[in-house]
Amino acid sequence: RAAADPDEGVRDGALELLAIGWPGGQSQAVLRDRATADLDSRVRRTALELLAAMWYDAPGMLPWLIQRAKNDPAEDVRQEAWRIAGRWDDQQAVIPEFLQRAVHGEDARARAHALTVLAAGGTGSDIAKLIRDCSVTDPDPDVREAAIEALASIRPDDSSTIAWICDRAASDKDPQVCLKAVDTLALNWADDPNASSWLREHARSDKRWYVRSAAVG
Repeated sequence: RAAADPDEGVRDGALELLAIGWPGGQSQAVLRDRATADLDSRVRRTALELLAAMWYDAPGMLPWLIQRAKNDPAEDVRQEAWRIAGRWDDQQAVIPEFLQRAVHGEDARARAHALTVLAAGGTGSDIAKLIRDCSVTDPDPDVREAAIEALASIRPDDSSTIAWICDRAASDKDPQVCLKAVDTLALNWADDPNASSWLREHARSDKRWYVRSAAVG
């Protein structure tokens, strides 16, 4: 039924019963096949989710999952595979993939998600630099917003982080990114002398009304 039934809903349900009722190697093989070969994206997505839940530690599971994230023809399946990979316990194994995805992801949502994963799982200076670069160079304001949030998360005690976010609040051309930067300063560093000084100054004198309003708090 999991492979041969003509109804995708039946195949989808059969996969769940198979994984829960018979969680052995043969079931894993069936789910891997369905995650690749089923013609319906919902069934392939279900197979991915079950494999990640039931066979998380199986040899080769993460590389296989990354391949599905890159190669499945359906966007929703690729996104689900990347989402699962982003929650992987061994973050160092997935960081290189998300470093690439933060810059070269196919759309803004993909790049923003990659930045969030990097902030949660990485601590290296190369990751911080990439996040800073994305906060300036990415063409999409949603990604630049995500970069500001990620930078605040990964480098909260670094004075250069505050200076960088102040610069983004002052320099980004998009109002929503400026507001994200101002809100991030107020939320994370209200007691920091440099951040509070910047907020007071721009609450008084910034030419943009929305920055003055946000800086007041």
